[in-house]
Amino acid sequence: MDDFEKAILLSLNPLADKDAYQQATQFVANVESAHDGWRFCVERLAQSGYRPETRFWFLQVILKAVQSDGLLQAKDRDLLRTVVVQFIAALPGQSASMEQTFVVNKSAQL
Repeated sequence: MDDFEKAILLSLNPLADKDAYQQATQFVANVESAHDGWRFCVERLAQSGYRPETRFWFLQVILKAVQSDGLLQAKDRDLLRTVVVQFIAALPGQSASMEQTFVVNKSAQL
């Protein structure tokens, strides 16, 4: 688990230490709101080994970018299409658990 995944998971846990929670929440919010934050998420979505909660967060940021008018250029959309199709194609090979259902549902929104 890398530091960014730890920050995502910590930001999803309101029962965590208050200072650590606030710092993690601010850190992931900065990535989410960055103009190229979606690209950071696409690069990581293409990698394996992330927990379902983290992949869901990546997909959420990507979806916001897709829905934003004028944010993505044609080449960006091509990159997104390629990575998301590869991600979705790899899902059936993974263990189908209820925990991952929310990831599949979020990817379907793209």
